[in-house]
Amino acid sequence: MSPTESVGRRIDAIAASLDRRRHLILTVVATLWFLLLVLAVRGRPFWHDEVYTVLVARLPLGTMWSAYLDAIDLSPPLNTIITRGLHLVAGEGPIVSRLPPMTGYLVMSVVLFAFVRRRTNAMMAFAAALLPMGTIAWAYAQEARGYGLTMACFACALYGWAEAAAGRRPVAHLALMSTALAAGVWTHYYFAIAVLPIVCGEIVRQALARRVDWRPWLALVASGFAILPLLPLAAVASEQRTTFWARPRTMEFSAAYGFIVDRLGRPGYTLTAVYAILVVAAVALVAARFERQGAARRLAAHDLVACLCCLALPAVGVALGFVTGAFAERYVVFAIVGLVAAVPVLAWAVFPRSGWADLACLIGAVAIAFIAARQTVRDEQAWHDYLTDRPILTDWFKGGADIVVTGALDYIAIWYYTPAEAQPRVKYLADPEGQMAVMGTDTVDRGYLALSRWLPIPVERIGPFTRRHQHFFLYAPGKGDSWTERRIRSWHARITYFGRDEGGRLYEIQLPPR
Repeated sequence: MSPTESVGRRIDAIAASLDRRRHLILTVVATLWFLLLVLAVRGRPFWHDEVYTVLVARLPLGTMWSAYLDAIDLSPPLNTIITRGLHLVAGEGPIVSRLPPMTGYLVMSVVLFAFVRRRTNAMMAFAAALLPMGTIAWAYAQEARGYGLTMACFACALYGWAEAAAGRRPVAHLALMSTALAAGVWTHYYFAIAVLPIVCGEIVRQALARRVDWRPWLALVASGFAILPLLPLAAVASEQRTTFWARPRTMEFSAAYGFIVDRLGRPGYTLTAVYAILVVAAVALVAARFERQGAARRLAAHDLVACLCCLALPAVGVALGFVTGAFAERYVVFAIVGLVAAVPVLAWAVFPRSGWADLACLIGAVAIAFIAARQTVRDEQAWHDYLTDRPILTDWFKGGADIVVTGALDYIAIWYYTPAEAQPRVKYLADPEGQMAVMGTDTVDRGYLALSRWLPIPVERIGPFTRRHQHFFLYAPGKGDSWTERRIRSWHARITYFGRDEGGRLYEIQLPPR
């Protein structure tokens, strides 16, 4: 027996040992992930988008649906509905309100392990489960929006289809696929492109088998029927596409992939990733010299096609953005599932049987996960909300006067963390036309107006307010002028500077007679 074969057998023994203990290891790792996520979110206040989730979740379901038809939120409602259920049981909070994305991340990782293990071995499977910690998926597992759920839905849909294609309990797994695809679209409209790897893989499978299997297509049709109720909501969201805040650009194709591996772009992750790639390449080349011809590992054609389509999903998402007129990289964050599933499966098929490459992939993934965990612990912070750095506002709330707060994305978070008795006095002056003139979009102010129609948020249009109030105080978060401040200045108002704190500036406004 050659030295290479001897080492290969030892690596195979390690893989077999990991496989026997996979349930215990996965349980331990998932528990550690959950504790890390709790550590990461417990001291982090909600930002603008998360506040929307929390506030809309306060509405009864029937009212919530009507509010969505009024464009209170341009994303589908599933994540908000689940959040409402959690709030009814445990109340609002930085941990409870983020449980859906946190759970989605954990489900994604476990299902990724199962998917990759079926096609490779336990080493590659554990690598696939650990790698998302080195991507932007770890950040979106900590955000009270639907992106964490879309990752879980894509993992479940891909796994369900692959298991059915392999002939393992096809009815049950196709039901899983259909449900996951529908749930994903109910969480984000861009999830519709997640069907692409499944459709392409199934076409190849049936073409090579030279027979038609209607069950997968019926399952896909069923998922299509399940999303039909969303069409009115999608139409409402589409009405804002021409003035939406995020529009696709040609450079977005490369940016979409860079966004997904954003965490790998940081120094610690970059060094680890480069090291892992070099090790994998080196051991694969060395081991190849000792391999017998014909020792390559095989991958089913439909799995190969599905994996390759998964690699293309970010680009497909950008292309869809040019059709819809609205695109932000996070809309395709679920594509991480496809990338993390495809890369180890394709590597397993390409690299020799010696097992060195498998071991190197696992070591690299463990190193990346360790760095991510260490960084999460280091970044843990004491509670620090939007009023901590704004003592001027804190002092103002002790009085009884109203105050106008600008700041676009900052306003709703400031209002949310304002003491309840002072919230009615923290006003926002919506000016969609002014925002459009300055920013080329009116998404924020239209959203605030919709929010105020369904919840007691003190948002008014700037025109009626300034006709009733020619004298008021204004707090401007940040450094630059907002479109509200620019509009007020254009009216030749007398603006008296009162002071600043770390979070913004306080002014007294005296408007001329209008």
